[in-house]
Amino acid sequence: MARVNVYLPDDLAGEVKLRHLRISALCQDAIRREIDRMNAIKEAPNLRRHLDDISTLTVEVGDDAVETEFRGAWIIDPDDATASGDQDATWGVAVTGRGRYAVHTRHVNERPPAQLEDFDTLDELLARLPSDIASIVEGRLTGRRVLDI
Repeated sequence: MARVNVYLPDDLAGEVKLRHLRISALCQDAIRREIDRMNAIKEAPNLRRHLDDISTLTVEVGDDAVETEFRGAWIIDPDDATASGDQDATWGVAVTGRGRYAVHTRHVNERPPAQLEDFDTLDELLARLPSDIASIVEGRLTGRRVLDI
């Protein structure tokens, strides 16, 4: 395993020591997340525009419609009521602050209850979506228009 030096400001180093944090594991996780984010941008060139719009997003999830927050930017805003011809549901698709993808599904008749799922890669995301919604997302992220005809 390679060895590298990481320099921290004194106040941050004090917080790390006070909390007995494993600095090596934290650095590895942060570097992996950044590499994943960079790879996501590479596979979807228009993703950078969405990453620049990251904010706190709120959706209702579950039987009790619990407000759930996450950091992200909408690719398809669920408030736009983007319905799929394949299913009786509306879809919201977002890129998260960590370069992952989130899908909010709300069925027209409230059954099953609204869901929030997350995916690591664009391929996993597109495989989960109905073809018409996947086409919209892929077009917005890659700049290509993809038709399922």
